[in-house]
Amino acid sequence: MINKIKFFLGRKIRDLIFTCRIPYSYYIDYILQFLKYSNWIKKNKHQLLKNFSERDDLYIFLNEKIIKNQPIDYLEFGVADGTSFRQWLSLNNHPSSKFYGFDTFTGLPENYSNPLYNLKKGEFSQNGKIPKIKDKRHKFFKGLIQKTLPIFLKKFKPRKYLIVNVDVDLYSSTLFILSMLEKILIKKNIFIFDEFATGIHEFRAFIDYKDSFKRTYELVASSNNYSRVSLKIK
Repeated sequence: MINKIKFFLGRKIRDLIFTCRIPYSYYIDYILQFLKYSNWIKKNKHQLLKNFSERDDLYIFLNEKIIKNQPIDYLEFGVADGTSFRQWLSLNNHPSSKFYGFDTFTGLPENYSNPLYNLKKGEFSQNGKIPKIKDKRHKFFKGLIQKTLPIFLKKFKPRKYLIVNVDVDLYSSTLFILSMLEKILIKKNIFIFDEFATGIHEFRAFIDYKDSFKRTYELVASSNNYSRVSLKIK
């Protein structure tokens, strides 16, 4: 009986919204997603091995304590000027490690909205220039990730520790990356999300991914007051 009443009320609320044409509010959506993110942190932070103030310390910890400088297959999405990409090349000096970077190098492919600030399409542009790096263990893939990643995955088979650094900011790109990588995930794989605290983008995409593919995970470490997190996908 109670369920029938709830169902009836739900329909009436839906009809009221349709009739009144209540507009969608991005700000309300953002607040709701941030509340979800806040609750997620409270629920999972007991798993944290370390919480750092800076990103550099997080990277060092992952390479030295978790990966232990073993050979890795490193995939970075959102290379920009190559700062974090270079750092990983420097941190993990194993000769068998391979590093792959994906970016348009012309900036964000769509507008990025955030109640605190907005970024226009093309933000973070490198004017199409790929970072110049001498280390022969790396390779860059220029273009939309939605086009370059499927081609890359046709031949790529991870044979080592798989490290995936996601710094694309956008929900759409993050969800695409996670969905595409699902079929190649292996044990001992680490995901790093650079803008996880923005609940409506990377966090939301991860939650939708793990719910859709029934993936389990554990929170390994974080930095910048939980803004950036590393997760181990099981």
